[in-house]
Order: sequence, then C-alpha cells, then structure tokens
Amino acid sequence: MALQAGHLFGNYRIVRLLGEGGFGEVYLAENPLIERRAAVKVLHTALAQDAELVRRFLNEARAASAIRHRNIIEVFDAGVTPEGAPYILMEFLEGVSLQKRLADRGRLALPQVLEITRQAGSALAAAHAAGIVHRDLKPENLFLVPDAGSPQGERVKILDFGIAKMKRSAGTGGTMRTQAGLIMGSPAYMSPEQCKDSADVDLRSDIYSFGIIMYEMLAGRTPYVAASGTEMLIMHLTATPGPLSELGADVPAHVEAAIKRALSRAREARFESIAEFMGALRGDVGASLPSPSGELPAFRVSGSERAVAAKSITTFSRATGEIGTAAVEEARLQATRHRRWPVIALGAVAVTGLALFLLVKPSHNPAPAATIDTPSVATKASAIAGASLRQESMGNPAQIAPAPPSGVDAGAVPPALAGASATAKPTQVAMPPAVAPPAVAGVPRHAKPARAAEPRHSPASRGEKPENQWLFLH
Repeated sequence: MALQAGHLFGNYRIVRLLGEGGFGEVYLAENPLIERRAAVKVLHTALAQDAELVRRFLNEARAASAIRHRNIIEVFDAGVTPEGAPYILMEFLEGVSLQKRLADRGRLALPQVLEITRQAGSALAAAHAAGIVHRDLKPENLFLVPDAGSPQGERVKILDFGIAKMKRSAGTGGTMRTQAGLIMGSPAYMSPEQCKDSADVDLRSDIYSFGIIMYEMLAGRTPYVAASGTEMLIMHLTATPGPLSELGADVPAHVEAAIKRALSRAREARFESIAEFMGALRGDVGASLPSPSGELPAFRVSGSERAVAAKSITTFSRATGEIGTAAVEEARLQATRHRRWPVIALGAVAVTGLALFLLVKPSHNPAPAATIDTPSVATKASAIAGASLRQESMGNPAQIAPAPPSGVDAGAVPPALAGASATAKPTQVAMPPAVAPPAVAGVPRHAKPARAAEPRHSPASRGEKPENQWLFLH
C-alpha cells in the first residue's frame, strides 16, 4: 500500500517514500507546526490479518518505549491506519548504517570500533536489564548518526527490535515466547543456540552476535563465510573462528581474547553480561558495571593501540602513521650514541699515545754539527704528519716526484727527517749550483742542505729503486 504525500498520522504529514521491503514501507513525515521530521513504518495491509506478524511488528515500539535509551531509536507513536495497516512513528535518522560503512571502508580503526562497541553495548545492557533480547543484531541494524558531542563524532542507534524476545507487560506476567523450533534471524550473526531454536536464547545470544560484529569491524569480514544459509548455520554449530591476526587485524591481545570468548560455541563459556564483555575489552580484571546513567565507561586507547589501529586503516594517514614511532626512533638514537662513546674514547687514547711516542722517541742518526740547524722535535712530528697526509692525497708519489739528476746520491737524507718512519721514505737531493731549487715555505732560496749520514735502514741501504722513493725538498 503506497501512501500519498499529505497523508496524516496525527499531526505528521507524509512527505515522500524513503524505502520499502517485503513487510511494508517507510515514509518521511513532518510536523509543520514545530518543523520536526519523523519516519513512519507501515505494515502491508495484506499482512495485517496475521496477528503474530502484527505483534512482532509492534515489538519495536514496545521495546524502544520500555528501554528509553539514547542509543536506541526513539518511538513517538504507534497505531493502525483507517485502512487497517499498523504503523510506527519514530525519529528520523540522518546518517549511514554500519553495514554501509563497512562496505565502503572494509574495516575500521580500533578506536572507532571500541567507541561503536561501547555505545551499542550500553544500549544492549539497558535492553537486557529490561528483559529484552534483540535476537537480530547485525551491522544493518546499527545506525551511525553525526553527533558533535560523541568522542568519535557519531552516535550509534540500535534499530529493529521486530523479532526481539521480551517479557510481557507488568500486569500479565510471563514472557512473550516464540514458537519452539522456529528459527529467526540473520544466519551470519546467529548464535549456535539460535541456529537450533530461536526460542531457546538469552542475553548471551546477543553477546555472540555482538562479538561477530566486532570481528567483522576489525577484520573486514565475518568469521564464517558460506555459500548458503544452511551451510552458515552448520558452521556456527561446528566451526571455530580463526584468529584475527590471520586476516590482517593487529589488535591488542586482551581485545582478541575478549572477542574469542564472546564467540564460544557453548553459551556457558561466554560472558555473563555485556558489562563484563566491555570490561574485558578494556583489559579490566573484573566485571565493569554501567554508570548510574546507564552508560558504560569509555575506552581509553593507549598510543601503542593507536599505532596498531593505524595498520587496519586502508587509506594511509600521516597523523596515525607517525604515532608510536617517535619514541622508538629516539630510543634507537640514544642507543647509537651510547655505543659510539667507547669507540671515540678508545680512538682518542690511541691517538694521544701515538703522539707521545713520536715526541719522546730518540733519533738514531743525529745530524753533524756542520749541517744546518737541526729542526726541533715538534718540527719532526709536523713533517711526518704532513708526509702522511700528502701520501694519502697524492696517490702514487712516483708519478709526481721529478727524477733526480744524474750523479746525485739518492740515499742522502736531510737531518730534519732523521728518525722518520720507514713508510715515509724521505730523500734529500743535492742540486747542482747551476740549478736553482724552488722556494719552500720557511727555507730561504739560497740555503743549501748538507748531506747527512746515511741511516741504517735508508732506502739506498735496502737497494730500493729511486722511483719507489719519495722526493722531499726542504
């Protein structure tokens, strides 16, 4: 039955059709006096003759009115149209279902998962306290509404208590029981006991379904995937969910352990309440009770858990990518600095020892008195150091040093190099009077070096060729 625009439900007028399904339609309505919008769910007239269907249809209005929680959709009114079609007038929600969010993103970050779980868990705890078991928890029935006052900027709303198991009103006593052996629900999210008999369920069935929703938010899919509903029911009864880590969900150990316990096939092995489940997700040792307002305590996500949640985000985020890495990098740098100090100290001791050795080492070939002034010990050390530096920078000295003139004693060594190491191989060449040697810093052009006694280990004494020696002028 399609209602036309302008159709009245009390003070609310139909604006347009929002959607329709096998049981009825949903319309957008508005109260023009207070400019408030609402959603109207109308059951098909043909189904209104089935008293059981009408009862289940109106369950949502009864359950929401009995619970009255900010995370459960608010119901304004319920009744029957003049044409005989039952209807429910409820708040109009603008947002997106969790099912759509998961279809768009694949999986959610840990902080968002924990906040959705906290809000929905708070509503479920209130429902269970009122004697109501939802029996149809799934991402499609969790709606995310923008809310600037919520930690993640969204408020969770639980929808569709149509097949909820609930107690009768206070005056009648007993419970509104489902026919024994009847199976109702969504196969991917049903508890093992619900797969056998939907009447034989309690609040622990909701905990199982809630655990599957958490598993899907973190892993990107449900723990069981099957080609048919029947096969799915069998998997709930016989299979065991795989670890979240196998699906790329890197979560804290206590979170995975809590979800694993919630998904136990035996209901006795699960948590006794939603509050206990929420406490385990926080890592609390004991059960965590709701606050007087009915709200469960908020989750506090540490920096390391934010870093773990970042690995579950499909799109790279600079902000989350840097979380948790600064402390690790600083520790690594500190360790590197501590390892460098012993090496630097050892090198400094070695250099100091070498310098002292060169300063106190006696000369085995003192220069004759007739030669030029013998350089000081510091001058010797400077000459040796300069020779080593020039040797490293010049490469092969045989390609740079000019060949000595004929008749020159290649083994003559100036007094300034007496006692130098054998690796330097300095050689003094006496220049003929007709050739003026190039000027050397610190030595006058007219100064003529005198021949010194040949050291015991001079290159000439070892028979080395002049091209393998270093020509050194002073």
